[in-house]
Amino acid sequence: MAAPNPRADPVARASLLARVREAVLSGAPAPAQPRPVVSESWRRSLAARVNPEASSPPALFKPREVAELRAAHPLAETLPLLRETLVAIADEAMHMMIVTDARGLILWREGHNDVLHLADGVGLTEGTRWSEDVIGTNAMGTALASGRAVQIHAGEHLVRTYHPWTCAASPVRDPDTGEIVGVVDVTGPMRTFHPSTAALVAAAAKLAEAQLQMRMQQRDERLRLRNMAPLMALRGEHGALVAPRSEEHTSELQSHHD
Repeated sequence: MAAPNPRADPVARASLLARVREAVLSGAPAPAQPRPVVSESWRRSLAARVNPEASSPPALFKPREVAELRAAHPLAETLPLLRETLVAIADEAMHMMIVTDARGLILWREGHNDVLHLADGVGLTEGTRWSEDVIGTNAMGTALASGRAVQIHAGEHLVRTYHPWTCAASPVRDPDTGEIVGVVDVTGPMRTFHPSTAALVAAAAKLAEAQLQMRMQQRDERLRLRNMAPLMALRGEHGALVAPRSEEHTSELQSHHD
């Protein structure tokens, strides 16, 4: 039997998902099968010894340290775009926007005050880590583990504490290396589930990637202009203008001869 339709009533769907989880974890016959992305995540999480009944996200950094991490993170320059795309909608829908780094560490969290207050009680705060290996199946951690956009609803979370929540997340990739630099997520109470949230978050992640691409091209063009004289001095000889991707965006001119 297939997993329940995401367009179904979220409360009824959450009840069925909770029964599915209990059956799968106990080895009993299940009323439906979890989605493949969920069952694969459960297997990874259990292999990492995540406790389905008692796990909580580790708080790794203090606010001052989080501020330093934010300042150095490539997604910092996309925050205005992400706010414009997601925060107003999340606030209206009783959700919040979350942005993590590539380790699943929450760097930014913005949205409806009531939701932020509820999130404080379950560790959905800046400085906590949400990778699958420490907190089990959740949209942020599962998006990082699978490398694709994911929506996790209610009982699809491995850890029981997060069954009252629904979340959708999408990874953001570095335009130069293709590596994941972080995750964009929208999270809220389970009753606020909407099937369009996942598509919205995936679109926001693509917009963030496009902005990173544009900024990279702008930096490359400034580098080319700064080094135009040395390039012209090559006078037809082969040369390469190399722009190492680093936090400082340092650059150097290298040339070689046949």
